Amino acid sequence: MWHPDYKRNVYLTPDLAAYGSIDPAAVPGVDPDLVLEDWDIQQAFFSYRTHRYNTDFGTSGSVASQLHPELYYSIAVKRHLVTPFISRAIVPLVILIQLFVVVTVLSRNHERLENFGVRPGAVVFTGAAFFFAILVGHDSLRDEVKAPGFMYIESLYIITYFVILAVAFNSVPLVARPNLRLFRDYDNLWVRVLYWPVIWCTLLVVTLLTFYM
Repeated sequence: MWHPDYKRNVYLTPDLAAYGSIDPAAVPGVDPDLVLEDWDIQQAFFSYRTHRYNTDFGTSGSVASQLHPELYYSIAVKRHLVTPFISRAIVPLVILIQLFVVVTVLSRNHERLENFGVRPGAVVFTGAAFFFAILVGHDSLRDEVKAPGFMYIESLYIITYFVILAVAFNSVPLVARPNLRLFRDYDNLWVRVLYWPVIWCTLLVVTLLTFYM
């Protein structure tokens, strides 16, 4: 906030005595009836910040490089995480569960595959549909939040991308060449056993790197 006479180096000072409490937790200056959907107001406070501008704003005799203290009124808010997490995480979680069902069905037994109508092309096209659904959800998330850089919840989408590709690649040799030793001896059991542990371990590593590193 600037004073109208900033050209004469006049700066604002808040009337702190006019507030019942200037404790930031008491959110001075904020209407107690103010409602922010999915947000909690944590603090409100005045502060000064100094800035050095590279212009004199057309004022003769003003030094462009001079430090200017400016009055700030800041409101700190905290977002409710449950609602966005459920709305944004439910789609990739449902797709991961459906992919696990596909992995469970996949077998070198052609009769079993025929009973479920599973063919290499069907799994690939199903994966493409899942990939498109995740891509749309991911793009919607980025468009809504508009946060720079990588967000933690994006890790669930990225993991789902790789799982979709892995399931598609796994289905092609399993159905087309079921006599390979890798599938003949264990009938794709190793994929079913490792499916969820790999996903949860990856999420654990991402969580540790994001919040503790």
